[in-house]
Amino acid sequence: MTRSATTASAPSDSADAPSPVLTATDRTVIDGIVREYDQRERLLASGLHPTRTVLLSGPPGVGKSMTMRSIAARVGRPLILIEPTDVIGSLLGESARSLSAAFTAAREQGAVLGLDEIDALAKRRDDVYDVGEFKRFVSTLLVELDRWPDQAPLIAATNHLDLLDPALERRFEVHVRLGLPDEEARVRILRQLLSDLSLAPSSGTIDAIVAVTEGATGASLTGLVHRGARRAVLDDLPLDRALLTAAAPNGAQPDRRARARFAAAARDNGGLTTRAIGELLDCSHTAARRLAEAGAASV
Repeated sequence: MTRSATTASAPSDSADAPSPVLTATDRTVIDGIVREYDQRERLLASGLHPTRTVLLSGPPGVGKSMTMRSIAARVGRPLILIEPTDVIGSLLGESARSLSAAFTAAREQGAVLGLDEIDALAKRRDDVYDVGEFKRFVSTLLVELDRWPDQAPLIAATNHLDLLDPALERRFEVHVRLGLPDEEARVRILRQLLSDLSLAPSSGTIDAIVAVTEGATGASLTGLVHRGARRAVLDDLPLDRALLTAAAPNGAQPDRRARARFAAAARDNGGLTTRAIGELLDCSHTAARRLAEAGAASV
């Protein structure tokens, strides 16, 4: 029914789960929750309790699942992860019973309980397509959230906040809206990815990739690095050139300053000709040369 993301008899530590690269604001909130559990006894002695329930929202790929696992590891508790298919059944009453059993198991183990895709578990009860069984399921979920103890946090994640039942959203003490990685976070994500692959491109290449990836998620940056690394291996290309080719902007164009930074790095670090850069940036080689010159002058 449920899947333990770590071994219940052996609580995980921070080495067992990768730390997500978050914006400074999001990182501060998550660090604060972990600190509350590190100093839980002090809070209890003052008549307080650590944050019991946390809702993570944001678009796919921003690190919600990784954040769940990281929090569990940092507070030294196993993680029991529930996805909709784990508990939603076709038999009358089966889903609510499965959900209650999962909550009971997590409480007995003192585990962090992760509810992934909670929007699929608990959409609005006024949905005209809903049926009584699903409404009973949501009501059971609300009761279980109210009963959740303060020995380990319950963490839910959603890509579709607008689909949540308002009564459910109110049950969460802390709501963290994970944002797209800013420039600092993108640098950290890229350096971490490249280090994991034992790759060391020039700093100019990383700067160029950061310049043209505004709005990218951590997942899309991972895909970019892996595409470039595969090209470097299979096509015997210099690493900088392969990464810059993988990062070349298409579709929505970045601003001119970002294009200039990219062009300069592609020419000076990737060894691309201005004609090749023009093809990547969908402009003439003359325009590419001007962009490269402007980018080099701004360094």
